[in-house]
Amino acid sequence: MENNMINIIENAIKTKNFSNFKNEIELIKLFQTSINDNLQLFNQTTKIDISKNNGKDIDKEIINNIFNKYLNETPLINSKNDILMSNNNLLKSNIYTSKGVILVVFDGDFYTLIEMIILGLLTHNPMIFSYEGYNLGTNGLIITLIESVLEKQQYPNKMFQHVFNISLEDLFKNFKSIDETIIIGEHSLQIKTLKECTTHNVVSGYKNYDLYIEDDKNIDFIYKILEQNLNINLYINEELSLDIDDYISVSDIEEAITMINNNGSGYSASIFTSNTDNASLFVKNIESKNVLINTSPTIINELDITQKDLINEKTIVVPNLYEISDTIEIQN
Repeated sequence: MENNMINIIENAIKTKNFSNFKNEIELIKLFQTSINDNLQLFNQTTKIDISKNNGKDIDKEIINNIFNKYLNETPLINSKNDILMSNNNLLKSNIYTSKGVILVVFDGDFYTLIEMIILGLLTHNPMIFSYEGYNLGTNGLIITLIESVLEKQQYPNKMFQHVFNISLEDLFKNFKSIDETIIIGEHSLQIKTLKECTTHNVVSGYKNYDLYIEDDKNIDFIYKILEQNLNINLYINEELSLDIDDYISVSDIEEAITMINNNGSGYSASIFTSNTDNASLFVKNIESKNVLINTSPTIINELDITQKDLINEKTIVVPNLYEISDTIEIQN
C-alpha cells in the first residue's frame, strides 16, 4: 500500500505540470458520453456494491443534470479579464491559475465524484479521491472511464485517481505534495479530516441535512421528507409524540440550535414550527450555509464548491507605458 501511495503521488505531481489544454468542455462532453454508453456496466457494478451493502443504484437523469449544469460554464482558467486603468495611471488585470494537486476526502457518493472530476477538468487540477470504499465498484468504473477519455485525447490519464480505506493519519503523512484538501461529507468526517489535515482546505456538508421539528402542524409533509431516506440528522421537541425512529430529543429551541451547531453538517438546516419568534431565533443563530423555515432542507441540493474554490486569482499591475489604443495580452 505504501508503494501504491507513492506512485499515486508521483502520478499527480507529473500531471500537475500538464495544464495547458483548452478543450475543457469537449472533454466533459466525452466524459458524459462515456458514462451514458456504459450504463449497463454501471448497473452491474452497482448491483455488486448493493449486494455487499456498500452502494446504491445509479440514476441516468441525475448524472445528465450534473453534466448539463457545467456544459455552458466558461472555464475561468482560460479567461482574460479586461485591462483597467487605475487612478494612479497603472494598468490592472486579473488572471487565474490552477491550485495544483487536490486531495478530495469524501463519503464515496458517485455523483459527488463525477461533479468533482468535472470541476477538475474545468480548473486543470489533478485530484486524488480518498474514501472508505462505499460505492467502490461504481467509483472505480468512473475513474477508469475518465482515464480512457484522457488517454484517447493524448493527455496524461492519471489526472484523477482514488484510494480507499487509508487512515487519515497515513494519508496526510504521505501526501506532502497536496496543495489543497476538499472535504465533503457529514460532520464526523469533517472533524476527523480537519484534525489531520495539513493543507489549506475547503469544507462542504453537501447532501447532509439537519432538521428540527418543534410542532406537528406539517407532519404529513415531514413524513414525506423522511421517506426519501436521505442523510438527515433529525431533532424533535421532547413534547411531541411521533411515529419516527432514529432521532435526537431536545427540550427547546435553544438546545436544538446548540445540537445542530455542534453536530450538524453546516450545509442545510430547517425548522418546522408555528412560533415566529423561534423561527427567527433559528435563522439568526444556526451556523449553516442554508437555513429554511417550514420547508424541507433537501430542496437545497447543489454542490457548494465552485471553480473559484479550485483556482488562484492573481492581480497583475504594471505601469502604463503603452498608448491606450495598444493591446496588452497577459498570459497565465
